[in-house]
Amino acid sequence: MSEGGLVVGQVIMLSTLFGLIVLIFGLVLYFDPESRRSASAEHSRAEHARSVGEELHR
Repeated sequence: MSEGGLVVGQVIMLSTLFGLIVLIFGLVLYFDPESRRSASAEHSRAEHARSVGEELHR
C-alpha cells in the first residue's frame, strides 16, 4: 500500500468516527428532553425545588 493510500484511509476512518460522534450527540439531543434544557428552565427548576424544600421544612 502506498503512502498516499494510507493517508486517505486514515482520513476516511477519522471522518467516520467524528461523524458517528456527531450523529449520536444529535440523536441524544433530539430524543432526551432533559438534555435540551435551557439555562432559564434550569434556573426555574432550581427555584421550584427550593420552594418545595422550604414548604417541607415548615
